[in-house]
Amino acid sequence: MEGAAGEGKPITKPLVLLLPYTTQGHINPLNQLGQRLALHGIEVRHLTTPYLLNSLLPTADRRLSIPTELISDGFDESGYAQCGDVQTYLDRFKDVGSRTLAELLGRLASNGRPANWIVYDAFLPWVADVARRFGVSTASFFSQLGAVNATYYLHCHRKLNIPPPGSEPTTPVPIPGLPSLKFEDLSSFLIAPESIPAYYDLLLNQFSNTADVMLVNSIEELEPDVLHAMAESLPFKPVGPMLPLAHLDPRASKQRANETDLREASRADDLLGWLDSKPPRSVVYVAFGSIATLEEAQVVEIEAALRALDKPFIWVTGAKDSVAGREAAAGEVGRMVGWSSQPEVLAHAAVGCFVTHCGWNSTLEGLTLGVPMVCMPWWSDQPMNAMFVEEVWGVGLRARAGEGGTVGRKEIERCVREVMADGGEKGRRIWSRVQKWKEVIRTAADKGGSSDRNLIGFVEMVRDKH
Repeated sequence: MEGAAGEGKPITKPLVLLLPYTTQGHINPLNQLGQRLALHGIEVRHLTTPYLLNSLLPTADRRLSIPTELISDGFDESGYAQCGDVQTYLDRFKDVGSRTLAELLGRLASNGRPANWIVYDAFLPWVADVARRFGVSTASFFSQLGAVNATYYLHCHRKLNIPPPGSEPTTPVPIPGLPSLKFEDLSSFLIAPESIPAYYDLLLNQFSNTADVMLVNSIEELEPDVLHAMAESLPFKPVGPMLPLAHLDPRASKQRANETDLREASRADDLLGWLDSKPPRSVVYVAFGSIATLEEAQVVEIEAALRALDKPFIWVTGAKDSVAGREAAAGEVGRMVGWSSQPEVLAHAAVGCFVTHCGWNSTLEGLTLGVPMVCMPWWSDQPMNAMFVEEVWGVGLRARAGEGGTVGRKEIERCVREVMADGGEKGRRIWSRVQKWKEVIRTAADKGGSSDRNLIGFVEMVRDKH
């Protein structure tokens, strides 16, 4: 095809490369962004490592739906597990990743198909330095709640007054533009930077290299004050929720939500068939993400709570070996699985409660799919997400831990009964509010909504620099 102005040059689409951080919770939303960009006529290629490529593709129903290019994190055999130390892994990824990314960009340019943009996970700020050497525009992608990003930004610039270690959990932490925060609501890495210093540095370094635009997996209506405040200082654009379109728009073609799961998935159709046999809003769904490993004491308390509830449940243990010894505990009432296609389960009418660690992806899925939540935050951004769930959006309850940090069976049972309306008016109010937010989010993602407008704005930026 010839150029419209008669230059004799073929018309090509802009080429955007996507580079996520190498964990499940960062890969999925960035892949969903790639799907959106492709729908707008952008050529997208997903950058991944040899280990992740081999982990993603062996199962036929988990093929990536956008083309891939390889770079290296320096651990091609088994990724982070080959290293086992956070700081060593991050240093090696920066060193080898910078070199192999530069080689890729040079090769693409030599082949006559140079990249126009790189969208990279904000955990990898060194990508911007490499991109600039090749004249490639950059967009950083923030996979956490805007309010969480704001606290890291303010702390990075010495504008956040954090109470000293050992402060009372309810000690106020006033931050302009944010709801009333308490010490216990802050990220664990701000409360105890020494717990994992490499992660602390990683989170603060997200702002060490300002990209041409900063995309955040949130929605303007969810946290308007903080997102507007951030946009005054940084080129912030909320484009969330980055979930499969099938869960946002019934008109969208069916897209399997687990196409980039890193673990062996349970047969989704079997699990959904089991849900089909249950009454509406009757099932408790329990899942704590792809990283958390529960202490045995906490597992015992969850088991006891589920027995006392005597409600149908699905418990995603996160590891096959933990399923085998506990399937008997599920009895006839529940299902225990190593993994599930979470958005598909949450979207099912039978699910009435989501017991969650409150990672941002899971929280956003609960909100978008209209499922009340019981929050059991563990670390990182999860406490603040839980605070927003309970106190800002009013779509769930936080189950409080007792001495030793374990959430007791009675507390879990109480929270589940309340959000499922067993407790009366409070549960009905929570259900009503989560349905309201579900519609707000879908409107934002729909044509002409706030997130859609921001995404279109980014697409226009990509085209303008092509």
